Amino acid sequence: MRQSLASVPLAATLLFADPLGAADPPGGIARLGSDRFRQANRIDAIAYSPDGKQLATADGDSIVIWDAADGRRLCTVPVGNHEFFALRYSSDGRTLFAAATAGGLTRLCRIDPAGGKLLDSRYLLTDMSNGRFSRDGSWLAIRNQEGNLMQAVDTSTGEGVWTDREKVELSSGYAWRADGKALAGATVTGRVRLYESQTGKIQHEYRLEGGPAWSMAFSPDGKDLVAEVGVPDRVTRFDAETGKVKWKHDTQRADDLAFTPDGKAVFYWGTAGGHRGPSRWRWLDAATGKPLGLEMDTEYGHAVALRLDGKVLAVGGLTGLISQWDLTTRKRLDASADPPEAVTDLRFSADGTKIRGWARGWYEWDSKSGQETRLTPKLDVDANEPIAVSHDQKWLGRFVADATADPGKSPQRFELVDLKTGKRERILAGIERDDRFRFLPDGQLLVVRESDLSLFDPAFGRRAFQIETGPGRTVGVSVDGTAATAVSRSDNGAWVTRWDLTTGKKAGDWTGTVTRQGVLERVEALGGGLSPDGRLLMIQFTHVESEYQRSVWIGVFDARTGRKVSEWEPRQSMRPVFSPDGRSVVCLSGGTAGIDLREVITGGRRAESFGSRAVDACRFRPDGKALVISTRPGPVEIWDLPGPHFDRTAARDPTNGDQVWTALAAPDAAEAFAAIRRLQALPTEGVVFLKSRVNMPAGPTAEWVAERVKSLDAALYRDREKATAELARVGDVIEGQLRDALATAPTEGRERLKALLTKAETMTPDKLRVVRACEVLEGIGSAEAREVLATWAKGPPGAGLTREAAESLARLKERGK
Repeated sequence: MRQSLASVPLAATLLFADPLGAADPPGGIARLGSDRFRQANRIDAIAYSPDGKQLATADGDSIVIWDAADGRRLCTVPVGNHEFFALRYSSDGRTLFAAATAGGLTRLCRIDPAGGKLLDSRYLLTDMSNGRFSRDGSWLAIRNQEGNLMQAVDTSTGEGVWTDREKVELSSGYAWRADGKALAGATVTGRVRLYESQTGKIQHEYRLEGGPAWSMAFSPDGKDLVAEVGVPDRVTRFDAETGKVKWKHDTQRADDLAFTPDGKAVFYWGTAGGHRGPSRWRWLDAATGKPLGLEMDTEYGHAVALRLDGKVLAVGGLTGLISQWDLTTRKRLDASADPPEAVTDLRFSADGTKIRGWARGWYEWDSKSGQETRLTPKLDVDANEPIAVSHDQKWLGRFVADATADPGKSPQRFELVDLKTGKRERILAGIERDDRFRFLPDGQLLVVRESDLSLFDPAFGRRAFQIETGPGRTVGVSVDGTAATAVSRSDNGAWVTRWDLTTGKKAGDWTGTVTRQGVLERVEALGGGLSPDGRLLMIQFTHVESEYQRSVWIGVFDARTGRKVSEWEPRQSMRPVFSPDGRSVVCLSGGTAGIDLREVITGGRRAESFGSRAVDACRFRPDGKALVISTRPGPVEIWDLPGPHFDRTAARDPTNGDQVWTALAAPDAAEAFAAIRRLQALPTEGVVFLKSRVNMPAGPTAEWVAERVKSLDAALYRDREKATAELARVGDVIEGQLRDALATAPTEGRERLKALLTKAETMTPDKLRVVRACEVLEGIGSAEAREVLATWAKGPPGAGLTREAAESLARLKERGK
């Protein structure tokens, strides 16, 4: 679906403003896949219609009504500045009640679900509250923020019928009886009261042994209550009139307690027994409280709704996804958000026409039509179970219980399942539950442990090789699976070791640091830190400046040599996503902070904040001119990275051409990025323009350089000084040769070489222009652009232009251009 620019929050219209006076509007946004059962905000409230055909959810300050059978969005009802905490349909389904806080007040909204209209919003309480509707929507119980006031509201009139206010005991749990004629309320001291709905008269009152009662629910016949009681927590069933306890079941957590419709079982979201463990839906025998051995592992539900027939549970998640679960089979229904979770590990096909993403299985989207295809068969795995599936959809890796394990050993083992047959084919030894694992593009299984990493061949179940990385190090592996790095703190910087994963051999090590002052406390490679081809490594440095202040800086290094490329202070915690050419990096932040697009060579900001929505993952298109983003409601969207278009007369108009030429060397990364995009917008003129403007540097011969490098350790001081001065004058052109000489230079020569390299590596406007010129031509990628790059790559071997052009050509060749 293609939207007009007026309908989308394109940050690009602001962030790529034309500093050079150019013209055309930027590109738009394309949404791929379906937004069925997907909303932009977390789901704070959810409810079924009486006939089970609709689901209503709270989406920020709007109410969304969905078709429960297929997830279609039927209508959206905006209600400005309201934060909803409870929803319920009337018994006839003609009215949807929504309780909310707005401006510090508690309000009750009535909505026409058929027409998708807000009927009214009524004031209830001068306080912020939470609450719960009765089964038929006739009543709303609200508890104020302090917890010392309970009020019953008649939803037909919107009037508070009665109020119970306590000065000492604060409210904890509460529940409506199925017939709506009684409300049970508990306090943190364990006192329970049964109120008559119409009058608020206390029909029964008693104290529970063990402390406060939370997450309360009536039995279908209204005679008993279950609740999460005390510390440590217990699921407790007791007589609703007397409080007499019938049974207790130890647990550490028991949310959303409910009876099955027949009253024979109780189920809840929480842990099993009196020990900590994974939270899941668990069933207890209603008569005895004993576990029935039934579990259901759903996505974490911020809000849940039980269909009125008690057969289906709807789960509304923190990321705005809705899933429905059959309570008989305890399986996820097809009428749920698909993909079932936020998309990660986004990848384009080489030609950019397909996008693949991971969401508990591999999905693929056509970048033009938006069509979604499930590549991986439906997997019979739990929602929170760690799994990996190979890119060719042949292997599923997962943990299974090992009943034969010896006491004290891992109770689980790692298996490989053939997805075509569904049969277990291999058991892999030496993989633990806390290990990180994923399949690489070549089909091998990567396993990263605390002190080592291994590659397994799934076809034979054998370890190809194992690398000892050492404890306490951040290990990253490039997307293509060819390189790995391990990063740890040295005395004053980062100690980095690099391996070639095609051979399993160590490729070298180095140390790097940033110029920020303070005591270095921690270093880590963010999100692995490696660019897709493994050539660049991003490291975060945390320094202690005082007892109360720490500073965080980012350093980008050449992963092979340790040469520092740039450094900057990040806006907040982030994960790096490099462009295919390694010249841009998206700093992907958590929450709703959007993204921050940086220029790698300077660390300067090219653009930021593509909307204010949460971004879970992103990846550059192979040509680097667009981003695919996993965001809500998603599943994925394509964002152009447009700049103002290069005027067709720019190559001929000296004034305009001079402006573009100046912008390419600008210290402002956003201004330079606009110039880069202008040149790439008209490839023919852009190539001609750069070919005529960029001059090949003239460098000394290799013999001349070698002679002076040797003189850096000459016997006479004046000879050493003379050689240093002569090398400094051409340092920009011979940087590569100076670096090569560093490994074998004597002590004084080494120190002089380091000083020369520091000066040569200093970024100047002319150097910036050279790097950006190569970026322009690599982005154009035409035969004419490659011809110019090939000419530049034949320059002096140590020159920056030679190196940048050669690397651009190599990447174009890898991409098949």
